[in-house]
Amino acid sequence: MSKNLMRVLKWVRNLLAIWGGLSLCGIGYNYMLHRFLVFPWHWEEQIRLASPSGEKELIRFQGNRGAMSSYRYSFFIVKRGEQIDPNAGEGHDSIFVCSGPPPKPIWTSEDQVKFQLAIFTYSFMLLARRSLACR
Repeated sequence: MSKNLMRVLKWVRNLLAIWGGLSLCGIGYNYMLHRFLVFPWHWEEQIRLASPSGEKELIRFQGNRGAMSSYRYSFFIVKRGEQIDPNAGEGHDSIFVCSGPPPKPIWTSEDQVKFQLAIFTYSFMLLARRSLACR
């Protein structure tokens, strides 16, 4: 009886060792995938919306990292006609970033932008004084 019990315990031990080794390999693979194989953002300018005075423009960029990621939307305020690269970080701060359905931007005044979200029945105000200065 004790021989059979020892066999069962050895079998359980070996099974747990294999399971533990595979788990560690999976954790290591997941860590390596997210740590070293990060896919870069590819940004595409979608819209430019001029302010009421026409001096500034609100730009919406659509970002994509590849097949398994969702879109990200980033909004910037720049001087009229100015070109920016969202990846470069040229001193322009994004005033609003979201993923999912893109919100509809609406200028309410020279220093206020309203973002209306399609999935909700409300909208919210965002003061972007730092970005509106257009360094």
